[in-house]
Amino acid sequence: MKSKRIFYLFLALALGIFDQVFNIINYDYLDNFFRKFSSDVNFTAMMGSLIEFIVFALVFYFVFKDNPLLNKIDKNYNRKSLKWYEIILISLGLAGLTGIWFFVVDKFLVQIPYVKNSLDTFNKAMDLGTNSGANYVISIIYGAVLAALMEELLFRGIFHNSIKILTKNRKAAIILTGLLFGVWHGILVQGIYAAIGGVIFSYIYERTGKLSVTIAIHFLNNFLSTVVEDLNNLMPGIYDAFDILCFIMVPILIYYLYKIRPEDNFKEISE
Repeated sequence: MKSKRIFYLFLALALGIFDQVFNIINYDYLDNFFRKFSSDVNFTAMMGSLIEFIVFALVFYFVFKDNPLLNKIDKNYNRKSLKWYEIILISLGLAGLTGIWFFVVDKFLVQIPYVKNSLDTFNKAMDLGTNSGANYVISIIYGAVLAALMEELLFRGIFHNSIKILTKNRKAAIILTGLLFGVWHGILVQGIYAAIGGVIFSYIYERTGKLSVTIAIHFLNNFLSTVVEDLNNLMPGIYDAFDILCFIMVPILIYYLYKIRPEDNFKEISE
């Protein structure tokens, strides 16, 4: 049994290394190949995310879907469900948390040199993605659709389940996966809110047992923030209105997280 669990440790490590190495190969080597099909700045990133999505989907399907160890762990675990409108409200609440974090950074933490440098790096990365003349459809497919699919498959589908099998502890799976999600984003100011969001995503995944739910929330969070920012160029002020709406949704997010709380407070798993 122990040897079986060790397999999941090596699997998670191997896929984490694969993700980092593949991104280097994608941008340094495969970029020349992909530019034969499109000169769009996001096309290479989109194709790379598509390849990773296929790899992670295959691993999730063949290793974790109907996995006997997971089935044994979750045999008597009481799941909760979320309706479609609750998923929308949760995604807006997550956007509100992100807005609060950046407000704190802009007003207070920016005085710290390292934080300021991190914020400048983040803003430059965002400007590169939004002001590069990239095809809008490709940007949405890459930044919203494939990002949600690929990241949720890797972190919730593979890392979360691997950690749960290894530790036999739901809290450890939720917290460690969230922290890994933050570290994976690299830039400090982005990594902190990504870690908070990652913990929330993992909590929702653990309570619902449905990867489709976190994929939907992740997609909506990315999609709405992108679309609203673009709409603001046509209708100035809509971005501020969206921010206010998202701030209002934060207490609702907290309510739904409380609503789906486990009755046993994530007590240690016994097999």
